[in-house]
Amino acid sequence: MKFLQTLTFFILIISSCSFATNKQSIDLYTYIHKPPYAIDNNSIGLSYDFINALNQHSKKYTYNLIYLPKRRALDSLSKTGGVILWTNPIWMDDVNETKFYWIKDLFNDKELYITNDQSLVYEDVTSLHNKTLVGVRGYTYFELEESFKKHNILRANVQREVLIPDMLLKKRGEVGVMGAQTYWYLVRKKPEIADNLFILKGHNKEFKRSILVSKLSPFIRKEIEDWLSSPTGKKQWADMTSKWLQ
Repeated sequence: MKFLQTLTFFILIISSCSFATNKQSIDLYTYIHKPPYAIDNNSIGLSYDFINALNQHSKKYTYNLIYLPKRRALDSLSKTGGVILWTNPIWMDDVNETKFYWIKDLFNDKELYITNDQSLVYEDVTSLHNKTLVGVRGYTYFELEESFKKHNILRANVQREVLIPDMLLKKRGEVGVMGAQTYWYLVRKKPEIADNLFILKGHNKEFKRSILVSKLSPFIRKEIEDWLSSPTGKKQWADMTSKWLQ
C-alpha cells in the first residue's frame, strides 16, 4: 500500500512537470525599448512585469518578450500571429480597427516638448524655428518633418530617448521630444532634470497605449482579457501601473 502511494505521488509529480514543460511558447513583441517599459537590458520594467504576471496566469502558454523594430514585428505577426505591446491604432494604420484585434486604452501617454530655455513659449511649430531639436535617430516626428526638410529647425539625433535630457542639460540643443511616461520616469531618478528643464505648454498631443493582437491569435486576446478582468489580474495591473507609470 505504501509503495502504491509513493508510486502515485511520483506519477503526479512527473505529470505536473510534463504539463508545465509542454506549454506552448508565444512571442509578445514590443518595439519600445525605453523606461518605464524596459530599463536598460536588465529584464526590468513594465513590459517584463506584464509578461511575468501573464505567465503566472496562463495554464497553456509561456509568453516571451521579444524586442523588434515596428516593421519587423508587423511582418512576424502577418506570418505567425502574436501581439505588439503598448501601441495605438493610429500608428498601425488601423484607425477603423479592422486589421487587428485591440485591447484598448490601457493607460495614457503624451508627446512632450521639453526645453532648457525658460523664456521659450510654444504657439505652433514656428515657435521652434531657428532652434536645434534633439530627437531619436530613425524616429519620424510628423508635425516637424516639413520644418526639418526646409532647415527651419535643425535636428540633432541620439540613439536612445533617455539621452535627450542630457543633451539639453549640456546645451547641445534647445528643445527635445519625449514621451511623457519616459520623461517622468527619468525625473524620478534624476530630479535635476525637472529643476533645469521645462515642459513647453501649448503642445498637447495626448494618446492612449493599447495592445495589438493579430487576427491569427484570438486565443491570446482572450487570455489577456481574462487575466485583466480577473480579481488577481486587476490587482496585478493596478500594482504595475502604480509602480511604473505617472
